[in-house]
Amino acid sequence: MKKYIPFLMVPMLCMGAISCQDEEESTYSLQVVKSEAYFQAKESKGYIVLSQSGNFTASSSEDWCQVTCKQDSVLLQVSNNTSLEGRTAIVTITSADGSQKVPVSQAGGYFRSDAGQDTFVVNNKQQDLAYAIKTVFDYESSTDASWITPNIGSDGTTLSITSNTSGAPRYALVKFYCASLNQTITTGIYQYETSDFLGNWTAQWQDKSGKQQQKPIQLIADESHPGQMVIEGLQDGIRIPVVAYGNSLAIVTNSYAGMFNSQYQVYVCGLSEDNIIYSKEKETVARHYFCNPEYLNDKLSYPFKADSTFQDGKKMGGFALSAYKNNQNMGAINQFLNLELTR
Repeated sequence: MKKYIPFLMVPMLCMGAISCQDEEESTYSLQVVKSEAYFQAKESKGYIVLSQSGNFTASSSEDWCQVTCKQDSVLLQVSNNTSLEGRTAIVTITSADGSQKVPVSQAGGYFRSDAGQDTFVVNNKQQDLAYAIKTVFDYESSTDASWITPNIGSDGTTLSITSNTSGAPRYALVKFYCASLNQTITTGIYQYETSDFLGNWTAQWQDKSGKQQQKPIQLIADESHPGQMVIEGLQDGIRIPVVAYGNSLAIVTNSYAGMFNSQYQVYVCGLSEDNIIYSKEKETVARHYFCNPEYLNDKLSYPFKADSTFQDGKKMGGFALSAYKNNQNMGAINQFLNLELTR
């Protein structure tokens, strides 16, 4: 007599076989339990922990990622990534039961300033200036100035600046060097206040004919207007008013400069780079012709520059002293293009 296995029992037997097979594979197949396989650009170490100990090998697809097998782990060691681009290596772990491929990633290297500017102007007080630098690499900071001390921290460098009692503006260059990337960042520090401009100077400028002129002048406090100064000596008999402009000073267009020959009122008017005078009735918006120290050729220079262009778009290159009588413009008594101070 033939025996039949009921049709419905076949799937159940198959399911039982599959279940046993899955359990066997889960017990003996190689699995990654956890890993630390993402790295910043700086050389570092990580690991891959496996579900079994010994009897496995590991290899890396890239030379910058070295692997070592130890008990139930694969130890990772990555070198510095000096490229801006990130990179990836594949670590293959193999045993008798199979293999696993684990990606190892490393971010790109960078050394940059987040300060947002290349130079800083600070007042004469003792202070700390934070200079933000972003990098995972070590770096060093240096300066030739005895009045600045760099202190490197986790988020950048703090520049400790001593008070300036010299009575004159001063400048220093600070360098930040990252040996791992062979990159250098530099920043300039100016320290001064408006009062440092008081005293004797030599003024240089171009006259209307383009000839270079030179004359000794004085910047003195304006006793009749506290907090302001005047330039004496640039034009005989005229005291040109000067105002504080940030830490520096500026000559302001449309400002009254006094009497000339006891009958003319003198006003400061803007002068374009091509010697066109912009009278106060034509150019009603006041412009600042300011003087900021600039460190050039191993010394400080003091050129004047305009804070904006004229309404017609032309650049301001200087100023003129225009004479008025009964509110009528009688013409310029002098003009000063590309004014610069030295001392």
